[in-house]
Amino acid sequence: MLFAGAKDLELRKITGFFPATMKGKKSTHPIFSLKSLGNFGIQVCPCTSRRHKGRFIKKSCNLEVTNNTTDRDSYLLEEYSFPISVQTPMESRLRFLGIVPERCLGTIK
Repeated sequence: MLFAGAKDLELRKITGFFPATMKGKKSTHPIFSLKSLGNFGIQVCPCTSRRHKGRFIKKSCNLEVTNNTTDRDSYLLEEYSFPISVQTPMESRLRFLGIVPERCLGTIK
């Protein structure tokens, strides 16, 4: 699953490192759901448009459920992953963009 609207200030507080530069109080990054944590919640990671080794969501991917289309390659920063629980959700208002099909995931080595 892909979500939009994770505030950079909150991401920096949670990850300690990302994003490296802060553009302002209103700037945001998308987050990607890595796996379910059962009844607890989901494990997520932030995404960036800067080329990065590892997995990425391909540009022009048609997301399932919503039919939204990605407008750029989004690189998954899995080293900065963190849990979002049902009991303690993020302060940011996340917007569901859709489910990323496996065919839309690529890898840079």
